[in-house]
Amino acid sequence: AVVAPWPWALPMAFLTALLSPKLYGYPKLLVMAVASLIIVGSHGAPTWRRIALMSVWTAIAFLFRHDYAVYCGVGFATLIVLSAGPGWRDRIGRSIGYAVITALVLAPSLGWIQRYAGLSEYLRNAREMSRGEYERTRIGWPVMSFDGMRSPFEMFEREENAEAWMYYLFLIIPLLAAGIAGSRLSRGSDRDTRGAALVAISVMTLALWYFFLRGNLGARVGEMGPSIAVISAWLLSLTFAGRRPWSRTALAGSAALAVLAVTVICTWRLGEVKAELRTSRLLEPQDVVARTRQASQDLAAMPRSLREGQAADRMQAEDYLHRCTKPTDRVIAIGYYPVVPAFSERLFAGGRVTFVVSYYADPRYSRETIAKLESQSVPIVLDSPDVDDGRFRALTNYIRSRYEQAGVVAFNEGSLRVWVRRGVSGTPSGPNGLPCFG
Repeated sequence: AVVAPWPWALPMAFLTALLSPKLYGYPKLLVMAVASLIIVGSHGAPTWRRIALMSVWTAIAFLFRHDYAVYCGVGFATLIVLSAGPGWRDRIGRSIGYAVITALVLAPSLGWIQRYAGLSEYLRNAREMSRGEYERTRIGWPVMSFDGMRSPFEMFEREENAEAWMYYLFLIIPLLAAGIAGSRLSRGSDRDTRGAALVAISVMTLALWYFFLRGNLGARVGEMGPSIAVISAWLLSLTFAGRRPWSRTALAGSAALAVLAVTVICTWRLGEVKAELRTSRLLEPQDVVARTRQASQDLAAMPRSLREGQAADRMQAEDYLHRCTKPTDRVIAIGYYPVVPAFSERLFAGGRVTFVVSYYADPRYSRETIAKLESQSVPIVLDSPDVDDGRFRALTNYIRSRYEQAGVVAFNEGSLRVWVRRGVSGTPSGPNGLPCFG
């Protein structure tokens, strides 16, 4: 009700929900939804209590994933600076206060990092990972395809066209909202700080658009849902609000409804809505409670149930490590295999839960990992032939000198090599006669 009447807000929220964001992306939705709520819930200049709330949520966002704190900071700082009421000196003071309170809330976490890794080393690792992820997922400007189209209705049924539409729409919406809200704010024609709040959410959404919409675009558009829903509802309400000539209202309304119709088609295509509704059985309300109870029981039994249920094929590697190492041992799977230590229920070795080739190709990372391995109990190492290309030369040389290959275990659709520590006796009770040390 603060931003738009419910007849406009509800359809926008429902439409963005149909984009079916992936389960692993829930922190993005949670963090940005709460940040948007905090922004639109601020009436007048943010009080110090509201600023403290912003700081606490920014710190929580940081703990989910560090860049989330940046997006929250962009929105919150914009709101503080643009809010009506206090003078510039007071706004600067509140901005500094926001930064200081955030730093104080994060101080225990930063102190822990400094003690165990060092902030400078931690920042260096973060930059390397960010650079690698950027190179891996960057995309150009999406281009629509019209080849072989027999009718206009086929245009947005193609996945690449639907992705391109959503990509550019999610850029245009915050730009348009920021322009309109900023204009109304400069004229003093908006009540309270709704104009400042909408500019703040729009600026935050632009940052999300740039950083969230990357490789595998169709799976990522749903992560933009919370802030896009807010500003879309406001823009749609503006289209039919106010006293304007009926011709202008009809023209603007027709354009808005046409854009909405195309967006619904693209959402239906990208979100695989029909399949998702069938799979979730949301159209069969009598099953919802039973399925919710079953899902709760299944999650409570994880990771053991899934590991044991697929021990003969997709999760043989995790089951082998769990059965054939002691709880005090550590495990390492060289490459991008973060599920291995998690589902084997063992601590990760070498100081990293996963060793992504594109992230840690620098030899100094291998040296750091080797130094940690020397002081840890790691009877088994897993890797794949992908690491033999020379990028991990120091680490692979270390493994070959301290371990010997004992065989392979199944992992997902392929397999991983098994290396066992030389000089450590085991029993051949693992899969395919592999040694166990548990």
